Amino acid sequence: MMSPPTYYLTYTSSLTWSAALKPSTFTQIYQSARDNNQKTGIMGFILFKDGRFLHFMEGSEMYIANLYLAITHDKRHHKIHLIHQGTTHSKRFKQCDMLCVTPSISHTTPVISKLLAQFETYQWQTEQVEQLLNEMVAFYERDAADIAPYQVKAESYIGAIIKHHVKKHLFFTLTVITVPWLVIFMLLIEL
Repeated sequence: MMSPPTYYLTYTSSLTWSAALKPSTFTQIYQSARDNNQKTGIMGFILFKDGRFLHFMEGSEMYIANLYLAITHDKRHHKIHLIHQGTTHSKRFKQCDMLCVTPSISHTTPVISKLLAQFETYQWQTEQVEQLLNEMVAFYERDAADIAPYQVKAESYIGAIIKHHVKKHLFFTLTVITVPWLVIFMLLIEL
């Protein structure tokens, strides 16, 4: 008897501002995902950086569809964007109920993929996700025994979100800060 195909889905989302202010938000999301995945047989990983998620899950289509629907209604997430979904003959992450990677702590996170450096998940398409999946599988199969279990830390993510937005919009930020001071300086010179 042939086993049913494995369904997979990848989405990206961001923490809402109110969720980012609560130090326990990511810890709760991560623990809930692990508990749910163990009950339903869903495998995959979650990447988290600067208040943004990339979540890959695989398993039963019914469980994943229900989980994704619940995530779209979760008040801690916004800007939810489905990147790709489909079916395959076997799971990529056979022993991994929820691998968690936080690329923002790169000095302690082994190099998995160059894609994690920029982490512009809203611009990613199927090709980038497939590349990351292949690199994650290769990394996990090669180095999983050497990786200590990820310890989720309770912390506020608002600083990381602000830093990300300032960095992304640096020209605008500098203009908003600099132009008023230049105007004041010019007015003072004319006096």
